[in-house]
Amino acid sequence: MNLDQALSSVNGQLIDLINHKEGDAFTYPTAIAIVKRDHALHPFVVWRAIDPSRSGNDPFFESGNYYETLAEALTDSRI
Repeated sequence: MNLDQALSSVNGQLIDLINHKEGDAFTYPTAIAIVKRDHALHPFVVWRAIDPSRSGNDPFFESGNYYETLAEALTDSRI
């Protein structure tokens, strides 16, 4: 699932994409995404990119930690 698909699946808005490879629109093997999703509880989530490309699969985003505020999300240990 690429980033656009992942965002669409949670009706989310990308706040920041950290450590991505510049110019690589569909794969983010090192990326951490901070997302605001349409959810009453813990609307901010930090996703990690998983790159299984060595096995021939497409990279995808794994849900991570959920937060009440953007300030809390920015303190995630993966960032």
